[in-house]
Amino acid sequence: MIPTFKKLSKLRNFKLRIIGNFDYSIKDLDLEVLTWNKETEINDLLEIDIGIYPLSDDSDWVLGKSGLKALQYMALGIPPVASNIGNIKNIITHSKNGYLANNENEWIKFLIQLIDDFKLRSRIGREAINTVDNGYTVDVLSKKYLNVLNRI
Repeated sequence: MIPTFKKLSKLRNFKLRIIGNFDYSIKDLDLEVLTWNKETEINDLLEIDIGIYPLSDDSDWVLGKSGLKALQYMALGIPPVASNIGNIKNIITHSKNGYLANNENEWIKFLIQLIDDFKLRSRIGREAINTVDNGYTVDVLSKKYLNVLNRI
């Protein structure tokens, strides 16, 4: 994603926030690196306007990814942009509760749309919250699991 972010930085002004357990720097990008901390994680995420979930399509491991990071963004009303691969396609409905990018041009296009349009970010963020509330809460999932167990 580094080349994509560098191209985007020539088109729009943005700060890339990375939350992790490592130091990181990218030359020529406005970058903020935060150390992941359980106590501050939610507040750190709430400072993000757009959540990114890039995945590589070069390994079978990616196909087993659950989409949890995208769901975390969505639960907080942060519109996600994700690679259109694996399980994430079952979570994000393109342009309704997030965006699914197939290539670098789409990543840039969708990020620009969200950077430029606060109302769009808000609308997609609300739809993202609805998606999580209606399909991924403990209550909803426990009922689904119980239904499966009761059929066995």
